[in-house]
Amino acid sequence: MFPISQIIKVSNRKFSKNKIRSLFVILPVAFLVMVVFLATSETKSLSKIVEDKIFSFLEDRSKIINLSNTFTSLFSGEDSMEFTDEDLESIKNITNVQSAELLYPAPIKNIKALAVFEDKDISLYEMAGLGLEFAAQYTDKPFEYHEDKPIPIILSMSDFSETYEDWQGKDKIEISYNEDLALGTSEEKPIKRKVIQYEKDELIGKVISIHFGGLEDFPTFKKDYDYNREKVTYTKISKKEIDKKVKDRKESLSKYFDYEKISAEIKFDFVILGIEESRVNRTSYVPKEFADELTRKYFENYNNARNNKKISQNELDNLYQGLERIEGRISKPCSQSEIFLGVDLEGLTPSTGEDQEEYLYYIPGLVTTLPEKSDLPVEYNGKLDLSKEIPVEKNTILIQINDGENREQVLDDLNNMGYEYADLSFTGLFGGIRNVFYKILNFLVAIFMFIGGIIILITMGKFVSDSRKEIGVFRAIGATKNDIRKIFIGQAIYYVFIGYLLGVILGGILMFALSSRIGVSVNNVLGEIIGSVLPFTIEVTWKDFISVDIVRMGVFSLVLFGFTFFVSLIPANNASKVSPIEAIRNE
Repeated sequence: MFPISQIIKVSNRKFSKNKIRSLFVILPVAFLVMVVFLATSETKSLSKIVEDKIFSFLEDRSKIINLSNTFTSLFSGEDSMEFTDEDLESIKNITNVQSAELLYPAPIKNIKALAVFEDKDISLYEMAGLGLEFAAQYTDKPFEYHEDKPIPIILSMSDFSETYEDWQGKDKIEISYNEDLALGTSEEKPIKRKVIQYEKDELIGKVISIHFGGLEDFPTFKKDYDYNREKVTYTKISKKEIDKKVKDRKESLSKYFDYEKISAEIKFDFVILGIEESRVNRTSYVPKEFADELTRKYFENYNNARNNKKISQNELDNLYQGLERIEGRISKPCSQSEIFLGVDLEGLTPSTGEDQEEYLYYIPGLVTTLPEKSDLPVEYNGKLDLSKEIPVEKNTILIQINDGENREQVLDDLNNMGYEYADLSFTGLFGGIRNVFYKILNFLVAIFMFIGGIIILITMGKFVSDSRKEIGVFRAIGATKNDIRKIFIGQAIYYVFIGYLLGVILGGILMFALSSRIGVSVNNVLGEIIGSVLPFTIEVTWKDFISVDIVRMGVFSLVLFGFTFFVSLIPANNASKVSPIEAIRNE
């Protein structure tokens, strides 16, 4: 019966005698342990960064669902329709829905927020009035409108972007039409969009100026598709051409408007109290009272600029879009002196003949049809009657869930009710990325374990064949077959243990040595990936990558030594079958 101490002494002697050969087991094991130590440690660090700096942010946002009829109609294939009070009540009755609110976006375009980010202005896609209950999700400050104070606003982070041009020294760029181009992500496009990174704490409490209405700037480029839409050509527009367009627009609009008044913007000061960070939602929020006041002010500005000249019936017949956005466009034909109302869709113009020039004049607030409860629209030609309620589109229901964990159940109920909501949140996305990290890690560990097992099997088999005389001596002095098994299993575990310690030490040294470099790389990668979808920075330091995943390393250690035990059974059994007499005689 060989005690453990004796087995260790034998293993020590064999290691001293066969150092080179022992390294064939020790070094691969050390490399495997070092890789697993680093991989589990850094994966844990990355997971903690994602949990603390991304998931915590997403968890709060997962309690809010922005049900827009744009998305519901898009995925259901039906035309967009306004939500009703009945829709609101039905949604409020869904289990785990804490509250719901029907939003009334202000029918205003050309919204510019000045100097939100140092010298950067941003355009706001949409603005809507929000009640106090939902405002509390974004800010703990009073969300109330007072005429003598800056107006509270919750900005949508989806608007935190800037557009810039990169013509690569050319005036014209032709691109093959593909999926990247359709999604606006093509690197070849001369017109590019970049997300603006921000620090939330630096924005909260900041007073900014926002301008509404006025006339839009003319684009500095045009794009043309070939007949089959296989190629698109971007062409830079010169300053001379733009100046001519501005002059033509002034001449055209002056027929129906006081040009100075219709060009004037409405200006208010706002204080940022919160950030809408779901990314799916492109609406910025202000107090409901101010949204109503802003809409009325907007149309007062329109009335003050409008003269009494009637728009001709011929021009009205060319109108495609009426009240939906309470806006219009005017386009100037090359061969005619009249102006025509146009379409509020990029790349489309009204059907006015082959000589139609392909650009439109945007008129904020121009209304030519007002829908009533009847199916037939009422034509309107002149000034708005502001004594009546101005109709607005009810296109969004904001839903608050009592717990983010119930989001999936609420979404299922919404879809079962026919709303066809598509969840575009990022919680599932980053959860999937984290799971992929661990799957890749487990796969690599399995491969290394398999290779290590083969190395142990071959090396220990060689030890058995070279130790036949020693086995014979042990058997001659009374060692049993079981003792011989223990010696060789112990020897294998001894070598693996040395490799394990060496791997942990090397892994720890490398973890400290590479932490700064890894931190820089992760900052760059996360800045690229996260920054493309979430406009905030994730700053990490070397200290964020000094951690040991004790649980995973513990599981790996048990698997490693258990695997070593079972793999070493084969050469150990072969050693126990050696006849002591034959072993001594042969030697």
